[in-house]
Amino acid sequence: MSIVLKRAKNPPRSRVPADVSAEQLARLSEARVRQIRAEAEAQRQIRAAELADERERRRLAEEDRRRAKIARRRERAEKAAAGAALAQRLRTRLVLVAPILLVNALAVGGQIGFATERLHWNLAQALVFAGALESVAIYIQWHAHEARLAGDAVARLTAASYGVALLVSGINYEHYTEHWQVPNTKAVTFGLMSLLSPWLWGMHSRRQHRDRLREAGLVDRRTAHFSGARWLHFPFRTLGALRWAVAHGVQDPAAAWVGYAAQRRDGDAPRPLPRAEPATEPAGPVTGPAAEEAPPVWGAAPVALFVPASAVPGRLALAPGKPEAAGPKRPDRRDRVQEQPLKAATAS
Repeated sequence: MSIVLKRAKNPPRSRVPADVSAEQLARLSEARVRQIRAEAEAQRQIRAAELADERERRRLAEEDRRRAKIARRRERAEKAAAGAALAQRLRTRLVLVAPILLVNALAVGGQIGFATERLHWNLAQALVFAGALESVAIYIQWHAHEARLAGDAVARLTAASYGVALLVSGINYEHYTEHWQVPNTKAVTFGLMSLLSPWLWGMHSRRQHRDRLREAGLVDRRTAHFSGARWLHFPFRTLGALRWAVAHGVQDPAAAWVGYAAQRRDGDAPRPLPRAEPATEPAGPVTGPAAEEAPPVWGAAPVALFVPASAVPGRLALAPGKPEAAGPKRPDRRDRVQEQPLKAATAS
C-alpha cells in the first residue's frame, strides 16, 4: 500500500490592510497584547478562585469529618459512662437487695415447711401463706423507711415491724424445735432469718437518712483519729487532744495535738496576782444592801460594820435591824453625861 502524505495547510492569517502604517500596526499589536494579558490574568484569577473554593470545600469536609468523629467518640464515651453508671447502680442494688432476698427466701422456706407439715396444706397454699406472712414485716418496714427519709417519727412503725418479725420467727422456731424443746440448728436458722429481714432493711434506711442529714449539715463531722503509737506512749495526752478536737470540731489529728498543747501551755503559765489596794477606813457604819454588795479590799484588815457614835461626829449608831427614825435625833443619856464635863470646862 502506498501512503500518501498530505501537507497540512497553514492556518489562515489575518490580513492587514495595505494602507495601515507601521505605527498603527504597532499600536494594534500592543492593544492585542494587553487584551491577551488581561484575558490570561482573568483566567488565572478564575482558576485561583476555583482552587481556593476547592481547598475550602476540602477543609470544610475534613472539619465535618473531624467533628463527626469527635461526636461519635463523645457519644461512645457517654454511652460507656452511662453503662458504667447503670452497672454501678445495679451492683449497688444487687448488694443491697441480695442479702434481704436470700434471708427472706430462707424464711419463706421455713414457713412453707410449717404450712405443709403442721397445717397439711399443698405447696401452692403453703407458698401463698409463707409469702403473705413474710411480706407483712417487710411492708411495715418499707413505710418506716419512707417516713424516716421524710423526717417523720418511725418508732412505732419500727416496733411494729420487729414485733411481726418476732412473731414469725417464733412460729419457725417452735415448728422446728418440736414444741419449744431442745433448740437445734434448723430452728435457730429459720427463726433468725425471719427476725433479720426488717433489721437489714432498717440498717440501709438509717444509712440513707444519715447521708441526707450530713448533706444538710445536721450531723457532726468525724472526729480526729489518732494512731496506736500515740495512744500507747501518751495515753492521757492523746485523750486530752481527742477531747479538744471534739470540743472544737477539728478532724486533723496534727491540728488537734497542736491545739491541745497550746491550751496546756496557756493553762500552766503563771498568772499575775491582783495588786493590793491600801486599806481605807469607812466614813461611817456600812449597813443594808451596800454592806452585802461591797467587794472585800485586798490586803485590808477587817473593818467593824458598827462603830460607836462618839467616833463619828453628828451621827448615832443604831442597833442592827432597827430602822433609823426620820428627823433630828435626841442625844442619848450617856452622851448627855459625857457632854456635861465638857460644858463646865468651856464655861470656866
